[in-house]
Amino acid sequence: MALASAITVADYIFAKSSLGGALVFPILLFASAVGYVPAVVFALVAAGVDAAVAARASNNIHLINRTSDFDIAVNASVLAASFVAVVTLFDRLRGSFVRNAALERGAELSAALQAAYAPAPLPVRDDFALDALYAPAQTEFSVGGDWYDVLVAPGGRLLLCVGDVTGHGVGAALDMGRIRQSILTAVANTADAGEILRRANRAILFQNRDFATTFVAFVDAQTLELSYANAGHPAPLVVSADGRVRSLAAHGPLLGAIAEANFPEAFDRLAPGDMLLRYTDGLLEFDRRIADAEARLARVAADVARAPTLDGGAALLRRRVLEGATQTDDIVIVLARFAGRAA
Repeated sequence: MALASAITVADYIFAKSSLGGALVFPILLFASAVGYVPAVVFALVAAGVDAAVAARASNNIHLINRTSDFDIAVNASVLAASFVAVVTLFDRLRGSFVRNAALERGAELSAALQAAYAPAPLPVRDDFALDALYAPAQTEFSVGGDWYDVLVAPGGRLLLCVGDVTGHGVGAALDMGRIRQSILTAVANTADAGEILRRANRAILFQNRDFATTFVAFVDAQTLELSYANAGHPAPLVVSADGRVRSLAAHGPLLGAIAEANFPEAFDRLAPGDMLLRYTDGLLEFDRRIADAEARLARVAADVARAPTLDGGAALLRRRVLEGATQTDDIVIVLARFAGRAA
């Protein structure tokens, strides 16, 4: 009978108590052993058991003490406490299993998104050198709303595209994928950078997607002629071999902000050895003093441009610009240096 009553007590506690409630079991153990019913009721209520249920359970324990000796009563109470400890452990393990399963599913999702949205490998040619970096702000899924593409476009010119969708994480990555595909589809049909952005803008508005900033450029690596259009994106920098820095200042509105917006195409000419730096605003937003961050970026970019190779230059630039500060936004950096002959 003692065992059956103890199991009854345990059943009540399983149903009503919490992990914190297990801390009252020293009181429950002593009170049930000596048959002091009020203390038993107090202990059970403190453990989270309904008062009426606690009263019935305490009567069962009191019955143990009337029909059994002291040792049996103590053992029965210990058994009830042991049952609660086992259930608590089970709950912890179950929570661990759920978390591990969620992590596994998250890892699978991350791998799928990375495979779907990863940029193509950087082209390799003798007339230009390239380096690029993508660092998401949220590392859980290793994806975000920033992107870049560096491709040899129809006609042989180098396409350089950098963009940034508002937001972070998986949702921003999905929007980014749609916008990026709209741009690449337009590239296959026109060589006008402004027209590419106009088509992407119409696609975003049609799909009722979020806003994005984007810079699109074409570079003839032989003549070093540059045509580009900018949809609200930070102005790219042109860094000469001797460290002089200038920006490509032409601008248009954000993608998705204005129906039938105009994105004028601008033109420039690079000099042999010039490095073109494109980046997203996460590289500077760690510092509220944007002007100071921009000045630091220009100094570091000049140092990178003087290096004999661009290999690792994007990672070095990010590290030196942040200088140990916490990254709060996705970051993309794309470097391109041209050795062609100016016409």
